[in-house]
Amino acid sequence: MVRSRALTTFMFLAPMVLFFFVLNVVKFERTEDEEYVIPVEDFEKLKRFKLSTKLNEVANLVEEPEQKLVNCDCTELKESKESIIKSKSNGIVDVNSMYNMYLVQNEINNSFPTVFVITPTYFRPTQMPDMTRLAQTLMLVKNVFWIVVEDAKEYNKQVRDLLIRTKLPYAHLLGPRPATHLDKRSGRGVSNRLKALEWLRQKYTNTTKQGVLYFADDDNSYDIRLFDEMRYTKKVSVFPVGMLAKIGISSPIVNDSGKITGFHDPWYGNRIFAVDMAGFAVNLQYFLSNPKATMPYKVGYEEDYFIRSLGTELSDLEPKAKNCTEVYVWHTKTQMNPFPSFSNIKSINSTNLSTLYKNILSTKL
Repeated sequence: MVRSRALTTFMFLAPMVLFFFVLNVVKFERTEDEEYVIPVEDFEKLKRFKLSTKLNEVANLVEEPEQKLVNCDCTELKESKESIIKSKSNGIVDVNSMYNMYLVQNEINNSFPTVFVITPTYFRPTQMPDMTRLAQTLMLVKNVFWIVVEDAKEYNKQVRDLLIRTKLPYAHLLGPRPATHLDKRSGRGVSNRLKALEWLRQKYTNTTKQGVLYFADDDNSYDIRLFDEMRYTKKVSVFPVGMLAKIGISSPIVNDSGKITGFHDPWYGNRIFAVDMAGFAVNLQYFLSNPKATMPYKVGYEEDYFIRSLGTELSDLEPKAKNCTEVYVWHTKTQMNPFPSFSNIKSINSTNLSTLYKNILSTKL
């Protein structure tokens, strides 16, 4: 009789004990309108964490699938986020996003060099169409790092938003022209490019990082084959540039032996290296090994002086684009139109047009 009652009591209590045990194991904590549940096998993890109802904290407890890195460049991975977070005064913006994206791009080894694309830009009506076209070209290129430098004292919000949307690794810098070089003879883009070169030196001097740097203006058009060819530049590679002045092209002259003997350019001047800014690329380590390499504020001579300041000889040049027989980059120019103006539009209140014009004209972060 006693055994029968004990058995009955056990049969009655066992399900309840089991129910409360399972409930305490799998139930996380209830919010006002929903409940978060985790697998039983993760219960041990919970004991090491403070219970929380925040969904993002729950997600952090769940391990992500193991990612297979292909000979990861761990020199980048070892850097803490704090070590690369810079203030606006140093000209590097949104580096948390840059850091995360760069980790993805670093799932390769140094046998696959990075193409550092340097793009000077400035505020104008055609800036965003030009930058958008270039951005979507670079999104098709493997292992590219985009260095965008504005000729401005403040960052353009539209440029920043574009950089974030591309999900490319990038550095967003400011390189305004100094007051002593605002004249036409000094040209545009020099201060931007010098700022990018300074950033590369700060970042990669005394490293073994493999890559190539290339000056890509935002208003040119690029075939993605160009970036793959320049990637393996040993010192300085050169290639034709289309749609230039009356002769229509700027190109190195290559003989039957594949050696460069001269240059075909609309304006030769007194230059030794008569190339266009879009017509050459430089090995990163070769550049870093020449700390005095620089670019002058002198229209028409920026490329020549920069290549000469690297200590380059004519025999060092490497012809690309099938021995300079094809064009992979063109000097296209977007037709300059005036900025849109609210004064030309009537009755835009309470419509989408007010927001549309605000988005087009707003540049402040």
